[in-house]
Amino acid sequence: MIDVLHQAATLWEIGDREALARFLVEGARGCEDQVRLVAQTLIYILPADDAERRLLEGFLAGRDVLPEVPRQERLL
Repeated sequence: MIDVLHQAATLWEIGDREALARFLVEGARGCEDQVRLVAQTLIYILPADDAERRLLEGFLAGRDVLPEVPRQERLL
């Protein structure tokens, strides 16, 4: 889960919102809520002036502005 969160935060940091939206649908495999929960938990733990905390706060705050990505149903 941490590796998924790290990838999502990296995409957020570089500003690639479309890739982030796709990653959350495809890479997180339906675990978007768990990724956000882990991010929120880390925010509570990290010091207020921590760069990673600020990145995670931005990621969580911006989740509503991500472009829509259609979900593909797996056939196999």
